[in-house]
Amino acid sequence: MKVTSKTGKLIGAKVVSVANVEDDLILTSEKGTIIRIPFKSVPLLGRVTQGVRVMKPQVSDSVAAFTIL
Repeated sequence: MKVTSKTGKLIGAKVVSVANVEDDLILTSEKGTIIRIPFKSVPLLGRVTQGVRVMKPQVSDSVAAFTIL
């Protein structure tokens, strides 16, 4: 991932396989907001990328953790 001032800090990364396509992605913010989205809705990207925004936290909040179920 290409980390810049625009993208912010990286909270984590995970290598997934095609077998995970039916799973869900769960993101949690520092203030307790939780979202669950189908993993197949997250687009695949190349090696050098700025990532995909899947959660837009409020101004004083940030993404704290993620997991794949």
